[in-house]
Formats: sequence, C-alpha cells, structure tokens
Amino acid sequence: MDKVIQNDRSLKIRLVEAAAAALAKPRTFKLPTMRELAASAGVAPGAAYRHFKSQDELFLAVILYLFTEMEHELQKAVGMKKSQKDKVEAMAQAYVKWGIANPGAYQLILETTDDEAVLKSGQRAGLHMIAQLAALLSPNGVPTSEMTNQATQLWTSLHGIVSLRNHKTGMPWVNTAQEQVTDLLKTLN
Repeated sequence: MDKVIQNDRSLKIRLVEAAAAALAKPRTFKLPTMRELAASAGVAPGAAYRHFKSQDELFLAVILYLFTEMEHELQKAVGMKKSQKDKVEAMAQAYVKWGIANPGAYQLILETTDDEAVLKSGQRAGLHMIAQLAALLSPNGVPTSEMTNQATQLWTSLHGIVSLRNHKTGMPWVNTAQEQVTDLLKTLN
C-alpha cells in the first residue's frame, strides 16, 4: 500500500513538472486562419489572399497597425509639451495608459515571442521608440549610448507597470498607474 501511495505521489510530481515545463516555454501568437478571418470580415476566403500573400504577411500588418495606433497616442500626448522633461513624462504616461486600456493589443505586440516572420522581415516594430525616448532624455536631443541605456531601462520599467497591472488585477495597488509612472520618473537624473 505504501508503494502505491509513493508511486501516485511520484507520478503527480512528474505530471506537475511536465506541465510546468510545457507551460514555461515561450509561445508565439497564432492568428486565426485566413478562412476564419475572411468569414469574420464577411468576405470569401480568396479575398483575404488578394490582399495578403500569407498569414505571416497579415500578422506583420496587424503588428504594424497596432504599433501605429499606440504611437499615435504617444505623439498626441507629447505634441503640445515644451520641455524635454514634460515630453518624457507625457510619453511615459501615455504608454502606460494605452497599454492598460488595450491589454489584448499590448499583449500581442509586446508580450508574445517574436514570430519567425517578424524576425525574418527585420521589422521589429517598437525598437525605434527607444531611440525616440533616448533623444527626449538627452539634453541636446541627440541620443547617446548612455541615454539609450537609460531609455531602455525606463521602457523596461514602464512595461513592468503595464504588464503587472494587466495580469495581476487582484493586486491591492497602493497607488494608481499614473502615480507609479510619476514616481519612476523621479528616479531619473
């Protein structure tokens, strides 16, 4: 009897370990089939292929569309600000606000493993945002390697705020996301 209990416990541990290993692997986001998308758009399946050669090409178009949407909001927020400091704060606040307001889009463009098509195309949408942020952090508007590093760290921290707020909805946050951004920006030189 002890051996059966021990074997059951051992099997249970092995099953948990196998499931943990499978769930911990990075995943790519898979679009619905072209046929499903065409049906959803109310068109014949062939119509989708007249506009996109493949599902990968459509995926790249979706990523570009969503990044453009996010960048529009960031540019709108930065647009009327005068000082570099105010522009950095506006950009950071707009980034977090957009990410929290659009959790599915945010997850698709910034939290999924890069699809092979994205890597092959060289179109890593979003990396130029680090250069823009580095330019805003630089006193003369010209990004240096130090400012690029600081911009990368800031973007990483902002991403953490968005990701945790989107996925840990039951957390008893002691302040708002906007307050978190303001506090984070106070740590910059």
